[in-house]
Amino acid sequence: MTMSKARSGIAFILVLALVLAACAGPGPAAVPADGGGAAAPAPADTNDDVSGEGLHVTILTFQPGDEHGVNLLNEQVILFEDTFPGNTLEIRTGDVTIEGGALTTMLHAGIDLPDIINTNSGPGRIGLLADAGVIQPLDELYARNGWMERLNSGAMSLVTRFDGQIWEVPNTMDCITVWYHTGIFEEQGLTAPTTWDEFMAVNEHLLAAGIEPLALGGLDGFSVGWLFGNILQSVAGEEMVLQLVSDQIPWTTPEIVRAAEIFQGFMHQGIISDLAVSRGNQEALFMFIDGRMAMYVTGTWVIGDLYDNDMLETVSTFTLPSYRGASQTFPTSGLGNSWIIATGITDTSAAELYVEFLLSDARAAVDAANPRSGGIFATTAFAEAELLAPPLLRDAIYSISDGAGFNPSVFIGVETRTAYFQNLQGMLADLVAPAEAMANIQEGQDLDRE
Repeated sequence: MTMSKARSGIAFILVLALVLAACAGPGPAAVPADGGGAAAPAPADTNDDVSGEGLHVTILTFQPGDEHGVNLLNEQVILFEDTFPGNTLEIRTGDVTIEGGALTTMLHAGIDLPDIINTNSGPGRIGLLADAGVIQPLDELYARNGWMERLNSGAMSLVTRFDGQIWEVPNTMDCITVWYHTGIFEEQGLTAPTTWDEFMAVNEHLLAAGIEPLALGGLDGFSVGWLFGNILQSVAGEEMVLQLVSDQIPWTTPEIVRAAEIFQGFMHQGIISDLAVSRGNQEALFMFIDGRMAMYVTGTWVIGDLYDNDMLETVSTFTLPSYRGASQTFPTSGLGNSWIIATGITDTSAAELYVEFLLSDARAAVDAANPRSGGIFATTAFAEAELLAPPLLRDAIYSISDGAGFNPSVFIGVETRTAYFQNLQGMLADLVAPAEAMANIQEGQDLDRE
């Protein structure tokens, strides 16, 4: 990677790094958290009997953030071994993000590989691993096991296809909207806005009342991306955002630049605090939960935090209204995380058995009954299960069933995403103008195209 290009050849990135370093406190907690290539590896050897006994399955997944997460993993072991008697499950946890580096190092080394790995999804991540030849295509496994028919069509439309092949099994889908305190709105005589003018009027009213409208953790690029992705879709529309993340139009397109102007304008108007650049996502979340901010753009993964704070009945959601005046708006979305199989796994029997578990009615029943869960699981079994989770999750599932937009962070390439996060943070710190920021992101996209 050419550093001068990756940083878009401008001094503001260095200044931004110094600003963020000076402002940063302790690191934020982890978020639950997105042409020609290498030749595809040879098909792996497999057992014909996927449910056969005697397999020891090892998986690698995200490090749980709390005791509840640890308990869920322990319960998963019990459920797996009850569902498939005679087989055992070993769960390893760690940094499984592409950006963290540990996963890619392990895949390249090919030593002590787990049978199947859970990681953040998106073409910019999974496509990178496929291009490097460190994961294997899964088309043959999909066909042999009938996975396609047991995953919902919306999720399958988002899976990474590289060199015409499928490289991941989708686990969860995102649904990113505006979450708001119903109590604050009621006290201020406000209702959820349905037009852009109404949304701006809500912000003006909250500011006049001394209430910070939008929570934002500017230290974390992914958090800034959730908000900007919603603004981008509101201004440009779903079709244009799809063209953008598919590299069919440039980031310098006028509508895209206009979205950037509105994003930075939120900071200038006080809709986003000028202190947001010094806050991590976790701090912003805590301030929202504490009622110090009225709204927060995030996904359904926040439900666990709301449950822990007895807030499931005091928070609701709305999709950001259309700046263009469109009558229907959608949440931004993408695959939250997926499962991949390393090229070094020559016998995929254990991995196939674990996917059978993921797609099973038994697993779906447990996921659907978890009141703390914010996961929108990609299986048809989950969609058909009696959902006992909070109405907020049911509403989210319903909202993306009619269609969804795109969270760019999940779909863009590595160089583009680096420039994307840096320049969004740069705009938030008032270190770069919107048009220049979008041109810088386009440089990243040009690098990804090379």
